Amino acid sequence: MTWVPPPDAAQPTWDGQQPQYIGTDGIAYSGRSQNANRASSYAVEVSTNGGIDWTRTNCQISCSDATDCRCDLTHLEAGTPVAVRVHSVAGGGFSAPSALALTRTEHSGASAACAQQLTDEMNGNFLSTGSTVAIVIGVLAGASLLILLVWMFVCGGKEYLQGRMSPPPPPPPGGKPY
Repeated sequence: MTWVPPPDAAQPTWDGQQPQYIGTDGIAYSGRSQNANRASSYAVEVSTNGGIDWTRTNCQISCSDATDCRCDLTHLEAGTPVAVRVHSVAGGGFSAPSALALTRTEHSGASAACAQQLTDEMNGNFLSTGSTVAIVIGVLAGASLLILLVWMFVCGGKEYLQGRMSPPPPPPPGGKPY
């Protein structure tokens, strides 16, 4: 993940004055808000459970310019939805979190197969092609066996086969039987 810090929030207004901050006491203060101070560093947090729990990453970075603000998030599970937020750090402490950035980590072979299976099941395709073929072959073999057994014992197939089979030849004279 490459991140660029926001532009300096303490830009003077069109008349050259610093923007004012209205304190909790109702009085206007110039240059006293969190936004009036440039952030000294940034802290990155991630959530893999929809924002219920947030984990501070090892990315607490101090940016001297926009080119060194890089945060690489590692050790995230493949194919997992991830929410990322950033806090700026200045003299007043941590800011409120930034807007969320939502993404999904890259799939591994196993996580891609699992995601495809979940999608197929959601669409009503509960069996793989191999499973479907195995079931069809099993049903055909079972039906064939059932038909054969009915023919053998109910329709006289046993007698038919016995009548069609000839007895073995007699042993040769004076010889041993086969």
